[in-house]
Amino acid sequence: MQVSAGSLLGWVRTCSQALTEVETRIKEGLRKAGVIHQDETDVCVRKHHSYVHVCSTSRLTHFGSHPSRGRSALNDIGILAGFDGTSIHDGYKISPSYRCKNRELSEHHARNNTVFLS
Repeated sequence: MQVSAGSLLGWVRTCSQALTEVETRIKEGLRKAGVIHQDETDVCVRKHHSYVHVCSTSRLTHFGSHPSRGRSALNDIGILAGFDGTSIHDGYKISPSYRCKNRELSEHHARNNTVFLS
């Protein structure tokens, strides 16, 4: 059985609208957390590049898609602007205008040191 792209898009939009309140609560929970983990990865769909940004705790996870990797994406996704805790990430420079503290993943420190030590 084949499903048309139009049908699939309609289902995704319907689900997205139905989950708006859930997404809002997840974002609120992440903003209230003491520590969040953040990362992003680039994706290419039909030759269009964008980024999937993930923000999580042990109990909450938010995935956001945005055409950029930088500050505009973080602002549009809307978690960091109200976050006062510690953000653990891969060393990507987060704008100093955010109030959060920044920590780099220890795995990235180890990887970077291996380059210099080998």
